[in-house]
Amino acid sequence: MNNTQIFEEFSDRLIHFFGNRVQHQEDARDLVQKVFLKIAKNNGNTPKIKNIGAWVFTIANNTFFPFLIIPMTAYTTAVPG
Repeated sequence: MNNTQIFEEFSDRLIHFFGNRVQHQEDARDLVQKVFLKIAKNNGNTPKIKNIGAWVFTIANNTFFPFLIIPMTAYTTAVPG
């Protein structure tokens, strides 16, 4: 399964997953983006994964934990504007 297929299959589920855990939909989308950035950085350098869903949601959980500790304003990079 390539990154595009993973995105198509899991993006809505991840938005729902994070949406149930954060107050703002924008935060949920930011967290989903972080998950897919981590997946893209991996770029197929993992052994064959038997359960892609479990792998994706493990990444999601590991992405969410810092969000609990650090306020979102510190968790994201501010863009000067």
